[in-house]
Amino acid sequence: MSALVLVRVAGPASLQDLGRPGQLHLGLPGGGTLAPTALAALNDALGNPREALGLEVFGLLVARAEGEVVARLDGGETVALGDGDTLTVRPSGQRLRLLAVAGGFEAPLVLGGRGLLPSAGVGGLAGRFLKTGDRLTIGPAGPLREGSATPRARLGAQARREDDRVRLLPGPHTSLLREPEVLARASWTLGARSDRTGLVLEGPPLATWPRDAEADSLPMVPGAVQLPPDGRPIVLGVDHPVSGGYPVVAVVAHADLEALFTRPLGASVRFSLDAPCSERPPTP
Repeated sequence: MSALVLVRVAGPASLQDLGRPGQLHLGLPGGGTLAPTALAALNDALGNPREALGLEVFGLLVARAEGEVVARLDGGETVALGDGDTLTVRPSGQRLRLLAVAGGFEAPLVLGGRGLLPSAGVGGLAGRFLKTGDRLTIGPAGPLREGSATPRARLGAQARREDDRVRLLPGPHTSLLREPEVLARASWTLGARSDRTGLVLEGPPLATWPRDAEADSLPMVPGAVQLPPDGRPIVLGVDHPVSGGYPVVAVVAHADLEALFTRPLGASVRFSLDAPCSERPPTP
């Protein structure tokens, strides 16, 4: 059976699929890759089921092939590796890289998904992030679906527009903001403390009325914009807590999540408050 052996892992890397929706009642968020559209496109090109496991890499990763392996990186071409060949996944202009292989990586099915959910220690390889020396087994490969009709998988490309703004829907606690228009007026920076749980927005602190307003706990979804007491908004990611008591002052339009989540940390982002009413956040 073919495999990739990780020769070097410099930065968080994990096996991810399209998530495990419908498990909030068990205390599990949907999880999955931050770039589901890109992963599905990679799998389509390789003849895999769209939900097949891929590698999500933050940083540098070097792997050595055991047996013959056909691999594809986001934004790149399909590469055929022979036994002993190495493949290097380098950082790009985006926050992360995706790597898929023909046949998909193998991992046990846990609560409807195979990808790593680090907060619960389930999925992926032994419920943890990957490290140097790990061996990732690969399933049987099907026929490739290469051709002119196969789009190149580019991170976040499906939601980019001319103005490049991220659309916001009103949240259940928008009325608590003293100046809700600041969300759209200000330029925000994706903070270095961000992770798959949430994006920390650095910019002007947002004030609520009354000050230090609290809210009843609500079910959370990816894209919910929570406002902690320090006034620095947090956009919840795919590994979000399933409930929370901070006010939710807005929700990122679902169609814009992938483009936002794949931007590099340190990048600036601007929001728009004119999201169409037809855009709805996913149901918990």
